[in-house]
Amino acid sequence: MKLNVLERLMATQLLPEKGDFLTLNIIDDARRLLVLTEAEKEEIDIKQTPNGGLGWNEKGKEDKELALGSAAKEIIKNKLLALDEKKELTNDHISLYKKLVNKEA
Repeated sequence: MKLNVLERLMATQLLPEKGDFLTLNIIDDARRLLVLTEAEKEEIDIKQTPNGGLGWNEKGKEDKELALGSAAKEIIKNKLLALDEKKELTNDHISLYKKLVNKEA
């Protein structure tokens, strides 16, 4: 699955902190794939903004192919659907939602 930096950050935030043993193993594997490496952080020049957010250069808008498993995708998809149902999605979720829920990408 191809994800850009924002999508990777959003997906990481959507992974639950608690679950059964099998789910936690899936989540741990997903986090390892989604996290930005030191080399990636340097390449995109990721920095904290004055308002507490994160900013990066244009390289971070490029998609990176990640071998995210179907179970991890389903966990993230279900979280997105739950946020949608509660009307708690943000603009930052849109492209990830399209890729996992609408399958437009």
